Amino acid sequence: MPGPVSRVLSKSQLATLAAKGEERSAEVGEKLYEIGDATYPFIAILEGEAVVLDAAGNEIVRHGPSGFLGEMNLLSGQTVFLTAVVTEPMRYVAVDRVTLRDLLFEDSTLSDMLLSEPAIAGLPVVPTVHVPLARRSPTRITISGAVPAPALRELVIERVRREAALRVPDYEIEDSLVVDPQVWRRAA
Repeated sequence: MPGPVSRVLSKSQLATLAAKGEERSAEVGEKLYEIGDATYPFIAILEGEAVVLDAAGNEIVRHGPSGFLGEMNLLSGQTVFLTAVVTEPMRYVAVDRVTLRDLLFEDSTLSDMLLSEPAIAGLPVVPTVHVPLARRSPTRITISGAVPAPALRELVIERVRREAALRVPDYEIEDSLVVDPQVWRRAA
């Protein structure tokens, strides 16, 4: 079952990225990045479409004109755990990691757009924070709910881990997420 449609960049955001990046093209079936890749550019789609797949080949999300790919792993430096494949001939702007980071410091609107998680928005996931009474005990964060694919489970956990690291010095994450491919179908 296809996932949700991605968010899109404004014309001015596309122009900003185009001024800093390199225009490229890709044909149907071409992999823009795949599981295990260590480096790849941020991709802002001008024309065409790409699908993001998990390790089992399940569709996570589709990105069309003005959509974008590669934001979270690219910025965190994490090895890719999803694959992006072109489904309609594409023209896109490729922006390298260092340039993208600089742009995010300069443009808060672009930063907000790219750093939120479109693939997990709207999923029935709840992080609950348990603050300890004893100062030496870690803060415990329980993540409960359901996600439609294992790759999204990892994305949710990574997002909670990043947010926790910004807020508390010592924390533990308790993963109570369930992988249920029917989640998007029930939410529709």
